[in-house]
Amino acid sequence: MPPYLQTLTRKLLAVLFCGALVAAVAHSQPGAMSLEDMLRSEGIGNAVIDPSGRWLVYERMRPYDQYGDYSFRTYAFGKSGHQIWRYDLHGKAPAELLPGVDPAPHTYLQAFSPDGRHLMVMQYAWGRLSLSSYDMVTDRLKTFDAAPAISRSGSHNPVWVSDTEFIYAALPRGDYPLDTSVRVLAGDRLTAAWKQAWRGSIATASEVRTRPEAIRDGQAGSLQWANAETGRSQTLADGLFADLRIAPGGRFLGALQIMPVHPSEAGSGADNLKVHRLVVFDLETRTQMSPAPELRVFPYSLTWSPDGDRLLFYGWHEDQSPADGRFHILDQTDNQISVLEHAGLDLASERERGWVMRPERAAFLGNGIAVFARPSSQTGKAEFSSKDIRQAGLSRADWYLVEGGNPPRNLTARLEDVSPELLHAGPSAIFILAKSGLYQITEDAAPARQTPPLSGPIRHIPAGAFSTRAGVIRPEFGGDLIFLADIGGRPHMLAFDPEQNHLVIREADTDSPGLLTGSVRARTFIYLTSKGAVRSLSRTRSAAGDELVARVNTHLADIKTNSWISVSYDVDDPGAPSGKRRLQSCLLLPAGRRPGTQAPLIIDIYPGRTPVCDRMGFPSFADPGSPYLWSGAGYGYLILALPQDLLRWSEGPLAGISDLTHPALDTLIAERLADPDRLVIHGYSQGAAAALTLAAMTDRFAAVIVRHGFANYFSHYFGGAGIYSVIDGDFIGAEAIRYEAERGSDFGLGTDPFQSPESFVRNSPVFLAQRISSPVMLIHSDMDAFSIGQFDEMFGALRLSGADARYVRYWGEGHGVSSPANIRDMWSRMLAFLEDHGAAPDRFDALERRDDQALSQPSIP
Repeated sequence: MPPYLQTLTRKLLAVLFCGALVAAVAHSQPGAMSLEDMLRSEGIGNAVIDPSGRWLVYERMRPYDQYGDYSFRTYAFGKSGHQIWRYDLHGKAPAELLPGVDPAPHTYLQAFSPDGRHLMVMQYAWGRLSLSSYDMVTDRLKTFDAAPAISRSGSHNPVWVSDTEFIYAALPRGDYPLDTSVRVLAGDRLTAAWKQAWRGSIATASEVRTRPEAIRDGQAGSLQWANAETGRSQTLADGLFADLRIAPGGRFLGALQIMPVHPSEAGSGADNLKVHRLVVFDLETRTQMSPAPELRVFPYSLTWSPDGDRLLFYGWHEDQSPADGRFHILDQTDNQISVLEHAGLDLASERERGWVMRPERAAFLGNGIAVFARPSSQTGKAEFSSKDIRQAGLSRADWYLVEGGNPPRNLTARLEDVSPELLHAGPSAIFILAKSGLYQITEDAAPARQTPPLSGPIRHIPAGAFSTRAGVIRPEFGGDLIFLADIGGRPHMLAFDPEQNHLVIREADTDSPGLLTGSVRARTFIYLTSKGAVRSLSRTRSAAGDELVARVNTHLADIKTNSWISVSYDVDDPGAPSGKRRLQSCLLLPAGRRPGTQAPLIIDIYPGRTPVCDRMGFPSFADPGSPYLWSGAGYGYLILALPQDLLRWSEGPLAGISDLTHPALDTLIAERLADPDRLVIHGYSQGAAAALTLAAMTDRFAAVIVRHGFANYFSHYFGGAGIYSVIDGDFIGAEAIRYEAERGSDFGLGTDPFQSPESFVRNSPVFLAQRISSPVMLIHSDMDAFSIGQFDEMFGALRLSGADARYVRYWGEGHGVSSPANIRDMWSRMLAFLEDHGAAPDRFDALERRDDQALSQPSIP
């Protein structure tokens, strides 16, 4: 055969072979999740009931393969595809797509006006973000010109100042937030610069300095006063502002103006590249003042007194650190600022529960303020000491009343497991959670429980909003408080109006309701239930039973899978009395697995994770890396427990990973649930570096697949934050904090490359490449927040060490692949890679049609 025909034949066979592999995951086992099933998946997002109690509005994500726009931030899946639907709680009509709104853009909920007539929404399309108001009576949408500033921390949330007007922080005309638009902005900027350079008439340089000139002006932007009825806005002030807080009565607006600062001058925390200065606006006279120009202020520390005359904030002088800060009170009646010492207390930090190093939110209470703190390590001293994420050994923290001239008084000493979340602050009381329920805390009386006796946990369900990252942000005051609680051994849904002390409670009809929202006024709750991949949105009714509002993924109703299995085993634990600790990892067996057969196994690696198997289920959005896709293709899927305290040894933050992996695999092999010759490591994001580290420690794996991560701690420390560094050069060096921490960070080395270069070399996968004997597939993208250069280096190290490696690069993608075409391509390549290295399922196991998909689950001790 002529050479050109041989080449053509090989290419044709390769295409046919890859097509067969795509078919394996596209069609999978009959009744199992396929790739095409996933690409047609829908979802339900946030839900809100208007203040009048009539309308439920909720976000519904259209089928993933129908988006048409996959440009959102660094990945589109789970973050876009949203459309807003409404449901009349007073009527009997079915839910409808919000009329009068273009269905093409991704549309998200923000907040209702106080009277419930106007709904604030945000829309995203091809990098452009807009803020609009929707009239629930006229069904008309009014869009404002200036793009809103947003932050995942919620620090730019707009605020309603009346039933028809709101104020929002806006970006300069033509700018859009990185949190939504980074890929599009970077693409536009690079495309324009390339063309300008090739034409030769316009310079295309950008400059970053380690010692920039002093910055006298605030960050560019404006504060817009918007009218929901007219659709027009006017500029209240120039500059970019955060933490917008309206005083009771509506006359004053407290805000923080953002002043850029260079990293060499900044402290730690998520906002370490910014300085915030207090500004107060008189909305009657349209004037503003800067009452404390010498102070730097923490965002989300602003709180007005119930009478609207005093403003509380946490600040410190420019020549001090945040640890030296104090709570301050601005009195609007005389424009005087007083400092409130918290002598004898060490303020608790949000970082303890996974966010930033700043004090928990405080509030006015009686003649003082309520703060969440613990006794100071030095008697009588006011402290705000450094804390790490989930730091062990911290003493108990409580809510204290701090008054000028009086020692602090513990308000919650008799309660167990007191929460740091301040849920509401009223004229004479604050509301917080403890182990036994919701409590009203006053200045003088004992804590008063507002909920029935509990027999299990209680969980606060914060209101959902597009520009707020639920789970870490501080809840806004106002509106009903929604909870899911165990009462009498059964889940109950609770709605509490803290202004009227009115409680509505309803026993759930299901053991695990996905509670989204509720309303005291409407006396109803909105919740999600799942049956396999099908998700149902329902509302409670007091007498007529629960009512279905919407159902998504009905095309997946016949999908059947095995349940997640808890795999228990012992690992070494020097700190335990017995020297051992019992861990549990979670296993999903391959669909159609024949009893007694040993299947290939994907071992999912992510540092610090401790999975809970009974909380596993189908994803709530189209997930291109879903374990159910691997199961449908004939693979078992293990989510491995890697607790941080056992993972970290003195040698490095991941030094214990091999000792935590082998016992789990040995247990599965002994139970004939995994084939010892077809074990595959898989790591995504931070899991990529961990998976490569594990691969360097053992040769028992048939293959390694890592996606969208980093591999060289040395260059990662000094380098840029991927695509973000294209937009803003000050992101160069921003990853250093990941390694400098001693605790909290999964990759903390407690040092830097200047002091201890050997620590970075010893722990980096790129320098361990010669020890990796398993075949490796690297997958990365040019628009990830982790620089694609990290995997360039890893591939170079593997190539030069003689390893068997493949490197797949996707262009225009971010932290994962979002394009359906690229998702299909990625799966075909991963499956072909595993087939080539003998790690694929047996044909009978993976492809044969079987009717007995719902197999009995083995018991693992």
